Amino acid sequence: MIQLKKAATPPASLSTTGHYNGQDVQEQLMRDQHGKCYLCEDKVRQHYQIEHFQSQANAPELTTDWNNLFLSCGYCNQKKSHRFPTLLNPLTIPVEEALDIQTDWYRKRVHIEVRQNIPGAESTRELLHRIHNGAGGMRTFREQMFYREFENELSCFLSALELYQHNPSPSTRAEVAKLLHISQPFLAAKLGELRAVPDLYAEFKDDVHWNRGSKS
Repeated sequence: MIQLKKAATPPASLSTTGHYNGQDVQEQLMRDQHGKCYLCEDKVRQHYQIEHFQSQANAPELTTDWNNLFLSCGYCNQKKSHRFPTLLNPLTIPVEEALDIQTDWYRKRVHIEVRQNIPGAESTRELLHRIHNGAGGMRTFREQMFYREFENELSCFLSALELYQHNPSPSTRAEVAKLLHISQPFLAAKLGELRAVPDLYAEFKDDVHWNRGSKS
């Protein structure tokens, strides 16, 4: 989960139809979020839902509020539901700086730590823990499928980092930078891998400041 930038002008259908899932809403969210779920950061492709940051059950008055709508995968939407009303708002907070994600490859667990003790950080940590590790001690089949995709993407990133460390050339650096592009999945976890190696973080720190400037 990282900070996001949205188009300043809400899609027209929000005010003209009273519905939150119009075609223009879907298209704009897909562009704004680079085709990724705002919670897990995986690519959603055609399997996506329009998710309410403050759920319809908890805040029905925000059902068509543009700043309350995000693109989500069904997996994360089900995990979140209405049970997490005090998450870090990715439109106002660089979530990737407030939390740290580290992968325990041996135990196949993902550890999420709070770096900035601010309102919503602990609740967000708990939701991301459930997304990556499951709610119980053992992952369900769906949770296993998610972790495998996460693990495969992070493994490719670590391989690119290792190649750069052994051969720090413009081409190997470009490969790492490509995997850190804002359109790529699981960026917060990739940032966690960089933080674990200070020299690598220093080299790529300018590549991981996503969505900090004004939206073009």
